[in-house]
Formats: sequence, C-alpha cells, structure tokens
Amino acid sequence: MALARSLFSSFDNHWAGDDIGMDRAGYSARENEAIDMVKAQASAMGMDSYQDLAGNAYFIYRGADSTLPVFMMGSHLDAVPRGGRYDGPAGVVAGLAAIKAIHDSNVRPAQDICLTVFRNEESPWFGQFAVGSKLACGQLSAEFLQAAQKDDGRTLYAHMNEVGLNPAALEAALNEGQILLPIEQIGQFVELHIEQGSQLEKANKSLGIVSGIRGNLRFPKKIDFHGNAGHSGAVPQAERRDAVLAGVDFLAEFKALCIGEQANGNDLVWSCPIAHTGAGASPTTIPDFFTIQPEIRSLSPELLARMKTKLLESAQNLAAALNVRIDIKPETIITSAPSLVSPQLQSKLEDTAQSLGIDTMRIASGAGHDAAILAQAGVDAGMMFMRHGNQGASHRPDEIMTQKEGDDAFSLSGDFANAINVLAHMAVKKASQNEGQAHTNFVQGLLQKGATPL
Repeated sequence: MALARSLFSSFDNHWAGDDIGMDRAGYSARENEAIDMVKAQASAMGMDSYQDLAGNAYFIYRGADSTLPVFMMGSHLDAVPRGGRYDGPAGVVAGLAAIKAIHDSNVRPAQDICLTVFRNEESPWFGQFAVGSKLACGQLSAEFLQAAQKDDGRTLYAHMNEVGLNPAALEAALNEGQILLPIEQIGQFVELHIEQGSQLEKANKSLGIVSGIRGNLRFPKKIDFHGNAGHSGAVPQAERRDAVLAGVDFLAEFKALCIGEQANGNDLVWSCPIAHTGAGASPTTIPDFFTIQPEIRSLSPELLARMKTKLLESAQNLAAALNVRIDIKPETIITSAPSLVSPQLQSKLEDTAQSLGIDTMRIASGAGHDAAILAQAGVDAGMMFMRHGNQGASHRPDEIMTQKEGDDAFSLSGDFANAINVLAHMAVKKASQNEGQAHTNFVQGLLQKGATPL
C-alpha cells in the first residue's frame, strides 16, 4: 500500500485544483510522465518495460514459464477534462500493487504477469474512446490517425509525434492490417475500475464482478428539429410549427419505448445528455430549431438494433404528423457492440474473492472500458468494480476511492486493498490449457509486432 500511496501522490503533480481537477490528456506529455512514474516503480522490482507502436505500455513480471499465456492486468492513466484522480489509475496502481505483494512474498507465479497501461481511453480528446486498446487490437484504421483531432485542431498523428512515438510506423502497420497485441498469448485480462455508480455502496458490497459491458446506440450528428419561427403570442396554435414541442414529443416516445423494453425484462439504460435550441431563440419567439442527442446502452445487440429502427420510424411519423422537418441521418448512427464476460472468469473472480472473505455482487458495466475492446478481440477479459462514495461520483474532481470523504484509501481493510488481494491471488494461479494459446512468449509476440523496450 506504500507503493500505491506513493504513486497516487506522484500523479497529483497533474492535479490542477479542486475546481479544475486532473489535467492529464490522452497522448500528452503528462500521460507520458504518468507512465514513467509507473515504470520507475516496476523497474525497482526488476520488471521489463515495453511500448507498442500506439504507445501502450507493458510491464512484465517474470514467472516460472514464459511460454505460458500471460496474466494481464491494467487500465488507463488519462483523465477527462476536469476529471478525478481515480478513474483509470486505480486499475493501473492496483495491478502494480498486486505484483508488489507477490514480489515481496517471494512467490513465483507460474506464468508471466503483464501490467498494461493503455493510452487515451477517454473519448473527449479525439472523439473516440479506448484509442490505445483499439489501435492495439486493430479496431481503428490508419486514416483515423489523420482524421481524429483534438480541440486544438491538431491531429492524433501530430500529437503522437509530439510525445515521441512513431506514427508513420503505426500507420504502415495499420495499413497492412497488423494487430499490435499478441492476442493468443494472453491467458486472461482483468481490469479493476471504480464503479462510477452507487449500486455497490447501496448493496454494501466491497467489489462488483462485471457480468458484461453494455454497448450503446448514439447519435453523434444529433437529431435536429426544424419548424417555423413566429411570435409566441400572435401565431394561432393550430398553425404553429414548434421545433421544441416536436422534440419533446419525440423524447416522450423515446422514453416510452425504453420503459417498454425494460418492462419486458430487457437490460438497458437511457438518457438525453444534450438538448438545446438555436442561437436565435428568445422568450417571445416560437422556436424554429431544436437539437437533441439521446443514447441507449444495453447488453443486448438485438435490442440496440431494434431501438435504432423504432426511433427512425418515430422520427418519420412525427415529422408527418406535426409538419416539421426532422434531420436524423441513419448512416451516422453509431452502435457499439456490448461485450460479455465469460461465465468461467466471472466465477473465478467470485470464488477468489469469497475465499478471501470479500463480499461481491454481479453488476453490469454501463460505461465502455479497455476490457471491452480486448473481449471483442477474443481475449478472456473481465472486470472488477470497486465501491466508492459520493454516490459513485466519477469523471469529477470530487471522485473518491473510499466510502466516505477523508477515509484512508490505502487502509489494509479497505475496498482498494480487497481488490489488490483478489488480483494478486488471480495472478499466481496457473493458466489452464484453454486460456490463451502461447507458442512463443508474450514479449516475443510484442516485439514481432513492432514493440520496443520502453
């Protein structure tokens, strides 16, 4: 826990104050600095460090047999703008602390253990979440490097170059369809994360075993409603083409559809994070423009596809009934596939926690994570959530890693210690035959795919 306390203290070099939060963007000098802080602690335990072409970092603790599939842990270190201290780093620090516990106990694991730091997991930086893990698993194209831009107008390619990476080599590898991660040499990947919600807190459970990571249905181009402007007191009601009221009717149908699916026992959550009128709106004007950006998340790909169809039909019917124009572009709607955690891995995590006297519960993840990307690529990937207070506040400066403000996050009896304990016990279990298909060792696989020592 001294290592964990020290690392989080070092990460606070990027804390910009309680009103501003963490300032650590994806593919930035500060993300580099945070990775270097992890490397320093890993090197002190004799771990080797590597970096793939996308800048993802891999720290290797040697086991008895490097030809066995590795046990992998980790998460990300970047933070959203005005973010908190623990979203992402908790998983990285817990993994390293678990390795420290194994190292200090002189227990040699059967297989190598890999602590991974994936670059740029948060979506605000380049309009795409899990950039590092998606690049590692071949889920982003070479064109993305030049197309994706930060709000400074500069491309991902330019930012990679600025932080000392070789985007030209990455571009060439992606054009050849190369995957940067030796998937077949990973036995299991487990990512710890703060829950980002309050279910564990309310259920009084220390850890959550993630049953699946919800996919989502999003409208990145928004849905625009166009009516006619007019005086709010003079135009007869029957002649009005009110864009806001049309949008409200659409959202009412959206909500009713979601409630209906939930009533039928289907897994989903929904919201409308963005809704606003145009620049010309005033208290005495009938609004001629309204835009919304609803989203749905679910463990069911069939439900996401069904809701996409229903919402398009609803827009078409409302446009005709209300005499408004609704711009909704089907080709721009993004459906991200859900990721299911293998029942075997869920059971192993539960059994390990139970053997240590730690209370757990099954829980679905509403947010996307790097673990979902690895699961989609064929890795036996899973997640644990950790209980935390402030009603599960996340992506905010008031994010905490304890049940109460002011509690010691690094107490040996706390939830963070429980998570580290589970990870350490999972890491020393020998991989079974069906967990990965290593023929050469994991590091050799990385190097063959363009990785270099870090």
